[in-house]
Amino acid sequence: MAGFSLSADALNPILESKEVRDLVDEAASEIAARAGEGYEAQQAPYLGARRRGGGRWRSSVVTATPAAMRDNAKNQTLLKAAD
Repeated sequence: MAGFSLSADALNPILESKEVRDLVDEAASEIAARAGEGYEAQQAPYLGARRRGGGRWRSSVVTATPAAMRDNAKNQTLLKAAD
């Protein structure tokens, strides 16, 4: 069986590409939309990669209102929306 490995030098340009950034942002926006009112996607550079000079991107979905915070605590809305 042939082995397969990826080097960081080969993978980092892919992870740092605009196409991957757009995919990550789109996934977070879709989750926020499924979660409903009071949830929003936020985008930011991944700080660990930034310290090493990288440009990897991350997105997260947050509860933006007190009502969404209560809803998520009671119903696990973000977990369900991400599934």
